[in-house]
Amino acid sequence: MARTRQTTGVEFVGGPFDGHFQSLCLAADELLELVAIPVNGNLVRMLVESNGVGREPPTSIAVYEREKVGSPTRYRFLGATTPSEVQLATWRG
Repeated sequence: MARTRQTTGVEFVGGPFDGHFQSLCLAADELLELVAIPVNGNLVRMLVESNGVGREPPTSIAVYEREKVGSPTRYRFLGATTPSEVQLATWRG
């Protein structure tokens, strides 16, 4: 029998993704506690346009932590760092 994939709605609070709502094809218990998201000059266009946006190198990395309680699931902004402080080569892209 085929397994039905659950989706979870996630809201971002604070930082460059403040107010952004994203549906993820993961169950809530599969979500990571911390996420680090590259940010660049294409950020606004990427969030509001559906067509492809050219890739630019990240200018910063936004770090969010998943809140343990509440609905919808929220990721709260913890801070940002520079790409040079993160080993981007170890990221899957």
